[in-house]
Amino acid sequence: MQSDRPSSIASDLHLATTLFICLRCCRSLLYYSQRFQHTCYTNPPGSSILGRDHPAVDSEHPWSPNSIVFCDTYSDHTKNLVEACSLDPHTATFQDIYDANPLFECTTCLNSDLEGSRCFMHWPLPLVHGRIEEHDTVDSLIRHTPREQPKGMPFLRV
Repeated sequence: MQSDRPSSIASDLHLATTLFICLRCCRSLLYYSQRFQHTCYTNPPGSSILGRDHPAVDSEHPWSPNSIVFCDTYSDHTKNLVEACSLDPHTATFQDIYDANPLFECTTCLNSDLEGSRCFMHWPLPLVHGRIEEHDTVDSLIRHTPREQPKGMPFLRV
């Protein structure tokens, strides 16, 4: 992370805006603690098919955790989601957003062919939802306008 953001410190690893991506599998988005539990971090390539003790796993595919890297692009885009929750992106953790329990609405899906359908989601689904093919960019998901808030639940239109 420090190679992308030299001013970062250890506590930045726990921020909601600090995301990692796995380059080996389906480019999964991960936050810091998930990084160490992710299958690609803990298992060598091929071990799910052949088994960890199979000789081909170790000899043909040397294991390295380097496939999980800091994702500057999604970290920057997530800042907008955090701010939409009225939280400070420089201090808000993933748990802070879970505690706020915001409800997001995707405006791209709202304008889809399915008349009358609306797509709502809770954290952290908006991080993954914007990556599906129907969305032109992550920015198309992250545009937001505040709406009337139901009691006890922040409501954001993404």
